[in-house]
Amino acid sequence: MSSSCFLAVPSKPLNVTVQNVTSTTIQLSWHEPKNQNGAIVGYHVFHIHDNNQTGVEIVKRFRSSDGNGPYTTFILPGLKPFTDYKIIIKAFTTKFEGEPSDPVFQRTDISGPSQPIIMNLTCHSEDSIVLKWKRPYEYYQSIDSYVVNYRIAGRERFREIEMNASADVLEQAITLTNLTRDTMYEIRVGANSFSSLYPRRVIRGKTTELKKIVLEPDCDKIRTLERQSHNNYNFAVLVGIICSCFGIILIIMAFILWR
Repeated sequence: MSSSCFLAVPSKPLNVTVQNVTSTTIQLSWHEPKNQNGAIVGYHVFHIHDNNQTGVEIVKRFRSSDGNGPYTTFILPGLKPFTDYKIIIKAFTTKFEGEPSDPVFQRTDISGPSQPIIMNLTCHSEDSIVLKWKRPYEYYQSIDSYVVNYRIAGRERFREIEMNASADVLEQAITLTNLTRDTMYEIRVGANSFSSLYPRRVIRGKTTELKKIVLEPDCDKIRTLERQSHNNYNFAVLVGIICSCFGIILIIMAFILWR
């Protein structure tokens, strides 16, 4: 006599199937046990990962039906990206927990990259902007594209430009052209990666905070003058330091000769 008959516990849930996977969820379905041995109240869904760390979700009985009989669907939440899980399901009645299902092994999908780091956002001419950014610090496997969104400040819709990318390239840049002069623009950039499980699925990463810039007439000339002014200031500071050091040396030499 089997243990399930002796203890009057439900037998194992049948046909446990993975239907969809994201970076933090696994969608499951399964059929009812062949031998229920009482009224099934619900199911315990155990998920095991990383050196036998075990979590459990309680699923109330919810029945749909197909050609193989009643079945239950459930989305397992709160998982870690790109992590291997072992999943076991047990039915339970008001008195007993049933036998474990056959285990299912599934890896979660990757999550999107962290946000890129904007290094430079400048007015290139009265109708163009240069945007330069650095690769995100965090990503899984690869960075496959960047998306630049820009709009006139205050408007609802963004224009979008997608660029092919590679995780091997540390810095990227783009020049946005045919813009409106004397206008403030809002710009952001984000990185994307292809799913590790579904070749056609794109996993979008975090975008940078919105940056604002105003297109002004002759802004390229203003930028050149600012750079020259900055260089002149640096040269003046260097000359001042050299003169101060020379003066200190003269004072020390005078003191030595006086003694």
